[in-house]
Amino acid sequence: MKYGMTGTRKGITTRQEETFVYALRKYPKLDHLVHGDCEGADEDIHWVARTLQHSVTIRPCDLVDQRACVEADHEHEPKKPLDRNKDIVHDVKVMFAFPSGYKELTRGSGTWATIRYARNAKKLLYIIYPDGSVDSSGV
Repeated sequence: MKYGMTGTRKGITTRQEETFVYALRKYPKLDHLVHGDCEGADEDIHWVARTLQHSVTIRPCDLVDQRACVEADHEHEPKKPLDRNKDIVHDVKVMFAFPSGYKELTRGSGTWATIRYARNAKKLLYIIYPDGSVDSSGV
């Protein structure tokens, strides 16, 4: 089953990674990651998924200087960041979000914009905060 992710270019914390790995082990049917191929959280989560032998699809953005350029099983054509983030949400059953802070930002954060979009799309959503705590919502 496909799962997607959104996160900051700053990367994820050790606690976020531990919580994420725990979730994937708890739900073994989640075995195909879809992400945006950006430096930071996308790249971090990519390597977790590969370690667990999951398939990976990337939906890169058209900002070449922000790409992680990871190897994937499937790759889509680049799009504007917010457009490709919406595509990721539509591709998957479950979304994981890895914000760099605890307060929702209404401007300037693609991560929080994608979280709001996933909520509106009624996706099962797990927000994993820097300390590893989780907020879940969805259908």
